[in-house]
Amino acid sequence: MLPAGRLRATLDPASVAAAEHVVVVIGTPIDEHLNPDLNAVQAAVAEVSAHLVDGQLLVLRSTVYPGVTAMVERLVDRLGVDVDVAFCPERIAEGHAMVELFELPQIVASRSERATERATKLFRNLTHDVVFPPSQRRPSWPSCSRTPGATSSSPAPTSSS
Repeated sequence: MLPAGRLRATLDPASVAAAEHVVVVIGTPIDEHLNPDLNAVQAAVAEVSAHLVDGQLLVLRSTVYPGVTAMVERLVDRLGVDVDVAFCPERIAEGHAMVELFELPQIVASRSERATERATKLFRNLTHDVVFPPSQRRPSWPSCSRTPGATSSSPAPTSSS
């Protein structure tokens, strides 16, 4: 992917402006008492926020607790940019990243149907096994994997991811 120019890895936050998909990967943040610590998430979003542009998909790729996607949406809304936000938790065991990235089902969730569809298309590049939380609205095309017992007519998401 790198030699073909289809993927670019950089530490330069300004490169975000040229990306269609922005994937934010943060270690599971906890404080000294093992409570969730949102400082790492807020800092990562703040670092790229000046470079976000209309039409992008921002994917949170960390294992965080419910409500973080909604918090990031509020941060992005305050910027005045039209950016879709999705949550696709990273659950890879150390030392097995390249195998598990392609073999484990990818969980896709968001608070909007458009963001769900965009994140599903993105993660289909890694695997055909994309799954959704039971309360999550699924993209309408028939090739999407579904969680057991779920239907494409599931209600719109009501919980924060």
